[in-house]
Amino acid sequence: EGLPLAVTIALAYSVKKMQADQNLVRVMAACETMGGCTSICSDKTGTLTENLMTVVDGFLGGAAFDGVLPKASQLSDGVKRALVDGIALNSKACIGADAGTGRPEIIGNRTEGALVLLLRGIGADWRACRDAATVQKVYAFNSVRKTRATAVA
Repeated sequence: EGLPLAVTIALAYSVKKMQADQNLVRVMAACETMGGCTSICSDKTGTLTENLMTVVDGFLGGAAFDGVLPKASQLSDGVKRALVDGIALNSKACIGADAGTGRPEIIGNRTEGALVLLLRGIGADWRACRDAATVQKVYAFNSVRKTRATAVA
């Protein structure tokens, strides 16, 4: 009976120690994972400086795009349709605007938001795609399958 209390006290102690190291822990159970972290790798795509994740490289429709988003004219209609359907229907992220700066603000998962920003960058109407689809079933992301799927009518 004392085990849950002992675990909670240990986690609370870990949260306090991590705060002393200037690590913000919002979920107490996460400190077990973060406490074992020895290095954090990041890149300079604006994730840290702008607090906005973006797509910078990709391989779409048989062509590589390095550092520059493709223009809508560079993608065939089939590739655009597959891209819009795949991203819009398999993500819940939305894009809003920051009230103070007017910059894009991702609402929801940051990775999904970066993909939705890609759609916006090529001029695709991801909202219309979501509104038009009748979702039958959503198969949530599974780390074993490494996919998420949405069945639509």
